[in-house]
Amino acid sequence: MIAAAISSQFRFWTYFMKQVFDPITSKLIQYWQYILGYVILAGLISFCACYRYGPVTDTRSLNLIQWFIQLVSLILIYHGTQLPELSVIIIVHLLALYNIPKGWYMNRFTYYLRFKFFTSKRKFLTEDEYIKQTNEETTKALEELRSFCQSPKCDTWKVVSHLSTPLKFAKFLEVDSWHVTDHELREYDSGPEPTPPVDPDSSDEDETLV
Repeated sequence: MIAAAISSQFRFWTYFMKQVFDPITSKLIQYWQYILGYVILAGLISFCACYRYGPVTDTRSLNLIQWFIQLVSLILIYHGTQLPELSVIIIVHLLALYNIPKGWYMNRFTYYLRFKFFTSKRKFLTEDEYIKQTNEETTKALEELRSFCQSPKCDTWKVVSHLSTPLKFAKFLEVDSWHVTDHELREYDSGPEPTPPVDPDSSDEDETLV
């Protein structure tokens, strides 16, 4: 019984896709020169109009353009199959889906389904990747800070007046100079170990086990 239902569904969708795409494919192959010329000509006209007058910003004008494109799309869908009844069914379904209120599918239940089944799993970094990314991002951030301090946007005298060791700041601005002392490095290395991040999923699993 189930096999017969699956077979009938497969035959229906095969027939449906054949009736929809075969005429479109044959038309594209037969009139590809005209279609390509139309696309190029329409693109050039649109580009020239936008370049000369600027993009359309008025809301009503945008609505008119949208409605015109949608109307042309519906006409193409109607004439895109050999069965007018099938075209009408497709158009009715599209109009129904387009006019469905957002509250029917943008709610907590759909958000839950989307988060539950379509959210990609998080990939955690390995220790080597963490160290590599830390070094790269730290170097990048220091270079950005150095570039900003050397730019005219930074009030150097105001910054120096708030520093306890302006000499270290001057060394920091020099690219080839190292502004961290050996004592500070030893003090940093002998500091407390950073707390590793906790995976919320694993913590939830531990709570359920308890």
